[in-house]
Amino acid sequence: MDLYRLYGDRDVVTMEEKATDFTRRLIESRFRHFLGKDFSTFCDSDPDNVFRQLFYASMANPRILGHLLSNLRDSVTAYHQPIGVRAVQDAATKYYEEKIEPFFGVQKFAHESFSERASIFSLKELLESIVERARSLRDYKDSKVTRGLSGRTPSSHFHINSSLDAALRTLELNFFLTMYYEMKDRDGNKVSVYALNYGLCQKYTISFGRPSGQREHRLYFVERIFDYTTIIRTFLQSNQEIKCNNCSEVYGVDKLDGLAMYEMLCPRCRSGTCEVINLSKKYESVIKSVNPNLLLPTTELGILETLYTEKREMVASEIAGELDCSYQLIGKRGRNLAERGLVSRDKNDVNRRIFGITEDARRDYFDGNDDRTLDLPE
Repeated sequence: MDLYRLYGDRDVVTMEEKATDFTRRLIESRFRHFLGKDFSTFCDSDPDNVFRQLFYASMANPRILGHLLSNLRDSVTAYHQPIGVRAVQDAATKYYEEKIEPFFGVQKFAHESFSERASIFSLKELLESIVERARSLRDYKDSKVTRGLSGRTPSSHFHINSSLDAALRTLELNFFLTMYYEMKDRDGNKVSVYALNYGLCQKYTISFGRPSGQREHRLYFVERIFDYTTIIRTFLQSNQEIKCNNCSEVYGVDKLDGLAMYEMLCPRCRSGTCEVINLSKKYESVIKSVNPNLLLPTTELGILETLYTEKREMVASEIAGELDCSYQLIGKRGRNLAERGLVSRDKNDVNRRIFGITEDARRDYFDGNDDRTLDLPE
């Protein structure tokens, strides 16, 4: 369930406190069970702040927490160093860069129609617009609330009219952002507050969260400067069209509500159904340039991505754990990839099949793939 539905029965402050406490209890119970120690013994002098940063970085998602703790083990505790805020930020940045950010670079090779891939890449354009706006607000000091702040203005959260939530659903499902809370804005309208991925914020030097200590900061996320409704609407108007699947008549997005009242029946031919099509004007040439022979089903792409990111050979069960599928499916799809020369299928010392990515796969799908990162101005 969403954080605000689980813990947001009163206000955003209560939600943050309860979600942080859940993160604390989850980690401490695991450490006591498996290590017989409190997690705080591995922290620096301020474990409470570490737990809060872990909540921000994971949004209380146990699986993401596991990745973060794995990164902390490899980069901090393995060298007998205490875990502090900076270490959590670095672990979150690594998680974002390895597990979240490459999504678009992989999806351009998905064995889908051009329009389906264009729909995904249109969201990359939208995300870049959102991040660029957040970066532009880092030095904003022209409002009553931000004027008294020292240092960078926190700009990791934004709000939109709740009727536009569907436009962000795919980005949310892939953890680029998270619905953080539902509130009323300064004009009394119902809005949804979203938080950008914590690791993304660290990578692009966006201060995360909100100021604390003063009562007016409880409404910080619904300040007018964080209203991104116009950004979303502008994106929809320029990157969406409504097209009849029979006569190919195109309608503007402003006609959507009227068409929906008549179950999307085409007013022109009276027999076709109108469909909402997402476009990607910025990345249209990128999608068209992909060699059709390189297109793969989603599972195969997931296998290649996992092997590339982990930088080691893996057994089917390990890959299956990353992709939330059965090891039998990995074995079958891995054989298909091996036949195409994209993975190796050897056996280890205990006669278990191990998979590794080949140089051909690295060259074709990963090396020089600039779409694995966001295209943002310096």
